[in-house]
Amino acid sequence: MEPPVVRPGSLARRVEVCRQRAVVLPLRAWQGAIARMVRVMHNLLRTPLTIGDYTLDTRIARTPEQRALGLMHRQELGENEAMLFVCDECAVQKFWMKDTPVALSIAFLDDDGTILHLDDLEPHSLEGASSLYPVRYVLEVPRGWFAERNVALGDRVDGAVFAIA
Repeated sequence: MEPPVVRPGSLARRVEVCRQRAVVLPLRAWQGAIARMVRVMHNLLRTPLTIGDYTLDTRIARTPEQRALGLMHRQELGENEAMLFVCDECAVQKFWMKDTPVALSIAFLDDDGTILHLDDLEPHSLEGASSLYPVRYVLEVPRGWFAERNVALGDRVDGAVFAIA
């Protein structure tokens, strides 16, 4: 049996166009979101940060869009890779792990880079962690990075970003 003939302007044609758009439009929106995400990630500044004898290759998230995306959707993070979030205001900051499949450790930093609070974050968790004090800087590293290197509260993260704070 042959499919019915669909004439231009007919109700059947309009239904067929809607069905096609139902597939194409969400796909285009998803592709657009991925393209925006790639642009955001490529625009991140990179800088070395040091803690004692250890150096981190750090991406800096400084715009609201970059901070909102953070490390979401990253499947892995290199052993000495990190992300530094530079917040607009010094305030109590809260971070969660929505759409973040990699386990992380987090440090909330004073304006001079001094570590004020450390915590570990579970992948995909909405529980999150909060700074105990108002801060502008938040550093995320692979889970266990701080503990493995005996980095503790009061230690200082050094880098050019703190010199201009």
